Amino acid sequence: TWCVLGNFLSLQQEHEAALKLFERALQLDPSFTYAYTLSGHEYSASEDFDKALACYRNALRFDSRHYNAMYGIGQIHFRQEKYDVALCHFRSAAAVNPRSSVLTCYIGMALAKQGIYDKALAKLQEAIVQDPRNPLARYEKSAVLAAIDDLPGSLSELQALSQIAPGESSVYFQMGKLFKRLGDLRAAQQQFELALSIQASSADAAMIKTAIEKLSWSPAVISDVLTKCVQVNSGMDITSAPLPLPALRLDGDVLHPPAQPLRFDNVAESP
Repeated sequence: TWCVLGNFLSLQQEHEAALKLFERALQLDPSFTYAYTLSGHEYSASEDFDKALACYRNALRFDSRHYNAMYGIGQIHFRQEKYDVALCHFRSAAAVNPRSSVLTCYIGMALAKQGIYDKALAKLQEAIVQDPRNPLARYEKSAVLAAIDDLPGSLSELQALSQIAPGESSVYFQMGKLFKRLGDLRAAQQQFELALSIQASSADAAMIKTAIEKLSWSPAVISDVLTKCVQVNSGMDITSAPLPLPALRLDGDVLHPPAQPLRFDNVAESP
């Protein structure tokens, strides 16, 4: 009961209150593995990694196969950019629960961070097969495909993701960046404007506006505008339908993982 209430408070971002309830659960049962793991998640969310690691290790002391704690330790090392260490912990967790799309996805992400793109793609695709509606797996697969210059493949993953997470402005922002790299600036601007129309943080909104402004001053856009002017002056019909939208809470089975929002810095710009 204390853990259920603590989870509820955690979802409300009341981390200190949640920790007190998890501590209460441990007072009643000092060997309660999940209470240690949940406490670890709270400390990790507050970036108190030393206390988080202590909690995860206590959980593993009582249950050596507790993959949630292995995942938590892997998350900390991943956030500290110790990707090889993180990979070891994600693999250990997946060895206990091989059907977890979440764990398979993080193995792929850790491989990608080390530049092992072929194996990363294989793992991310495996995660998608395990759970076709895992948004993070598709998002990260798109990033890897963009990194190896498979722009159509990257765009296809984002288009599929837009159907799974239609309210994620970062998805449309990344599609705009890909269209820009492909040279389709009209489609890029449409996606940037769509991203801006969806509620985003002020920092993200500023980033989107900057991207739109850069497009507006590009020679290709100016050329397109001049072409339209010539067509209008020539009496040509330039009426066309707007470009269609692409046709095409990470839950998983890890108990209460730290939130992993989709990022705006995912797909790199071309040099």
